[in-house]
Amino acid sequence: GQLAVEGVQVVTISNTVTMTNKISSHTVEPASDDTFTGDQLTGFNAGATIAQWDAVYLSSSSTWLLTDADAVATAGSVMVALATTSGTNTNPLTVITGRAVVRNDGWSWATVGAPLYLDTATPGGLTLTAPSGTDDVIRIVGYVLSDDCIYFNPSNDWITHT
Repeated sequence: GQLAVEGVQVVTISNTVTMTNKISSHTVEPASDDTFTGDQLTGFNAGATIAQWDAVYLSSSSTWLLTDADAVATAGSVMVALATTSGTNTNPLTVITGRAVVRNDGWSWATVGAPLYLDTATPGGLTLTAPSGTDDVIRIVGYVLSDDCIYFNPSNDWITHT
């Protein structure tokens, strides 16, 4: 296995390791733009053109597609993640699956502590406004930590607005 350690790129462990005081620590503000600390997943391809930090869901064809809170099939009972880089159809895409702090200097979130939802207006987008249209999916996927940082941890719970 591999273990990321502050100040070290990767530590490779070839034997069984017992960990005590199992603490996973994240800083509120990663040191540089377009970085994150947290859980990531590799092994599936993009199923479309995906931009860095787009919200995506795992489709039944084992590809990542853009979320859209206008439909349960793309935002409700699906695995949601955040793309760590841009990607194109049929090419590998690494995603953050949850419990991650993300910094993007292009963001300008207004309210620290506010919940983030999947967007209905922009596929793959995040928004501070809970969807409110008929059949829109309301699903919290994280919280604002600062104007350019979020805690991404998508809830498994969601409701459909009526």
